Amino acid sequence: VLSAEQLATVEAVEKERRDKLTKEFKDYLDASEDQVGQTIDMTMDKQLQSILLYGTIDEERAKKLKEASATAAKETIKGWRSRAEKKILAMDAASRDQLTQNNGMMGLDPDEAGNKPENHPAWKEAMATLLKDDERKAIEGRRDEVKKRRANALAMMIVGDADRYLGFSEDQRKKILEFGAEPMLKLPIYYFESPDNGGF
Repeated sequence: VLSAEQLATVEAVEKERRDKLTKEFKDYLDASEDQVGQTIDMTMDKQLQSILLYGTIDEERAKKLKEASATAAKETIKGWRSRAEKKILAMDAASRDQLTQNNGMMGLDPDEAGNKPENHPAWKEAMATLLKDDERKAIEGRRDEVKKRRANALAMMIVGDADRYLGFSEDQRKKILEFGAEPMLKLPIYYFESPDNGGF
């Protein structure tokens, strides 16, 4: 068992180590945060634009939604930075060297709960209080319509490419398209996003 003096010494050494690493990796984390922040901001821009595009939202509510979107993005980025710093501090020297070689950046894990700004309390509360039930349903319905149209377009493109090599009959093309669109709906969301209009 360490004495109080020994424990204080250990804690001081550890603090010095952490402070040194934090200072050494500040520029690296700043650059990574900028990159991650762009992704998070884009995610919330798409969430917001889909509502403004498909919903009839008055100016006052639109302003509050924008504020909630900005808060959700800012807090998500802040949380990511905190977790990133802890990960670096917990790594051994070899792992840290490997992380930073070739000018690589710490990325955003989309499966990590804290990295989903659309699930942030500020945004969820704004959605719940600023939108009426029928508005939310209408917005989701229109999103689904767009997704289905794009799924059909993806299926047509794939069938068209295969047709060039296999030479389907008209009946074959029709039947393949009937069954081909539904699996397309299970593709990751970025397959249905456009660089224009926030992905809609």
